[in-house]
Amino acid sequence: MLFAAAAFVACNDDEITPDKCPICGENDATHFCQNVYFPNGNAISEVFVPTDTEFSVVVARETTDEAVEVPVKVECAMADCFVFPATVSFEAGEAMAEYVIGLTDKMEFFKEYNIQLTIGEGYADYYSKNENGAAIYAVSVQKSDWKVVGTGYMCSDWFGADWYSQTLEKSEILGQYRLPNYYAAGHNVNFTWDGGSAIQMISESSVTYNGQTLPAYYAGPMSGTSIYMCAAPKGLYQDNMFMFATLGYAVGYGMQAQWGQFMNYMEVTQWAE
Repeated sequence: MLFAAAAFVACNDDEITPDKCPICGENDATHFCQNVYFPNGNAISEVFVPTDTEFSVVVARETTDEAVEVPVKVECAMADCFVFPATVSFEAGEAMAEYVIGLTDKMEFFKEYNIQLTIGEGYADYYSKNENGAAIYAVSVQKSDWKVVGTGYMCSDWFGADWYSQTLEKSEILGQYRLPNYYAAGHNVNFTWDGGSAIQMISESSVTYNGQTLPAYYAGPMSGTSIYMCAAPKGLYQDNMFMFATLGYAVGYGMQAQWGQFMNYMEVTQWAE
C-alpha cells in the first residue's frame, strides 16, 4: 500500500521523465498515464435477440490530449462465439470510446457466456481506487428469442389490489410463455399454453419444504429468512386473462412455514400482430 501511494504521487510529479511512470510502467508520450477504465454504468449482463450482431462496452480515460490505441485483454471460454477487437481507439480530446464486440452465429440460444475484459498493462492505474470504474470489466451474455406478444396489467394478492403494467413474452424455441420481472426484477413466471383454457406452470428454481421439492418463482430475503413463491401446477386462461395461484413459504432460523396463498392475474389488453 505504501508503494502504491508513492507511485500515485510520483506519477504526478513534474520531475518524472516523459518515458516512464511508476503507475503505467514503460511508456511513450502517446499513452503516458492515460488511466483508462471501464465506467460503472456498463451492464453486468446482456441478453440479445437473434437479429443483434454486436454490442458495445463504454471505455473512459482521464488523459485526453493524444489519440491512442489502447490494448484490451480478453478472457472468454467460448471466444469463437464473438469477435473481439485487439484495441479500443480514442481520438485526441476524446474521454469516452466504445469497444464493440461482434456476435457470431456460433452462439447457442439460452446459453450463458462469461466475458472478462482488462485494459492493457501500461494504460490503466491499478494502484489507486477509482470511484468511477475499474480497469477490469466482467459481463454475462446470452442470446434469446423471447419477444413481446402482448401487453396489459397484472395484479397479485401478494401486492394488494393494485394493478401494474405487465408484458407477456413468448419463446418459439422453448415453446413457452413468460411474465418477465413479475414479482421483482429478474424473477419471471413461465408457463406453456396451447391457446385453450389451461396453462401449465414452469418454474425456474425450487425450494425444499417438509422434505418436498416445490417449484419456485421468486426467492428473496425477508426479516432474516428466505421467502419463496410457489405456484400451483396448473392455471387458467379465460377472456384475455391468465390466472394462477401461488403459495408463500418462509425458510429460516431452523423453521419452515407457509405464510399465505395468493391469486395472480395477467390481463392482456393488446395482443401483438
